[in-house]
This record gives sequence, C-alpha cells and structure tokens, in this order.
Amino acid sequence: QESLAHVDHAVRLSPHDPQLHVFYFQKCHGYAHLAEWDSAIEWCRKSVALAPFWIAYIDLISSYGWKGMRDEAQAAIIELHKLLPNYTVRRWAQENWSSNPIFIAEDARLIEGLRKAGLTDE
Repeated sequence: QESLAHVDHAVRLSPHDPQLHVFYFQKCHGYAHLAEWDSAIEWCRKSVALAPFWIAYIDLISSYGWKGMRDEAQAAIIELHKLLPNYTVRRWAQENWSSNPIFIAEDARLIEGLRKAGLTDE
C-alpha cells in the first residue's frame, strides 16, 4: 500500500520518463498484491500499452484469472509468450522473490490467479 504513493510521486517528478511503463507496473504489482484486481488490471494495461513488459503480464494474467476474464487472460498469455515462450506457472512459482511470509502468501494468491486464468503449470 505504501509503495503506491511513492510511485505516484515518481511519476509526478518524471511524467515522460522512458521507463514510465516500469512505474506503472509498480502500481499494477502493488494493487495485485493487495488483491485489488480492477486497479491492478488498469495499471497493468497502462504499463504494457507503453512497452511490452513480461512481469506486468504476470500480474495482468493473474488479475484476469481472479476476475473470471478468461478471454482477456488468454490474450495476455499470448503476449507473455511472445516475450518469454513457454513461460509457466511453475517457473513463476520457483522464482523465490522474497522470504517475507506476507509476500509469500500474496504471491501464492497470484499463482492461483495464474492457474485460474489458464496459464499452464508445465
């Protein structure tokens, strides 16, 4: 939650930054970890509209999965696979992004969303 204000501040300081898609991803990722799926979708879409960014597609796919938006999820999976062919839920789950128990629980929810969306495990 705290990160969202920092990202807003960064965007105000550099609204035409060449890495603006990364700032938008940070908002997308924050909302995805908060399970605020509509906001996550909004910011993930903004991120990938500026530049294809594989990790934004992960949160977008998971959010679509939780919202039951299967067609949109499949389209996002196609875009993800253009950047990272054959990327799977298993690969994401093995990343070990953090040892923080709260983060791990939130990540487990994202993994479940990836499965709901139809991203393959293998």
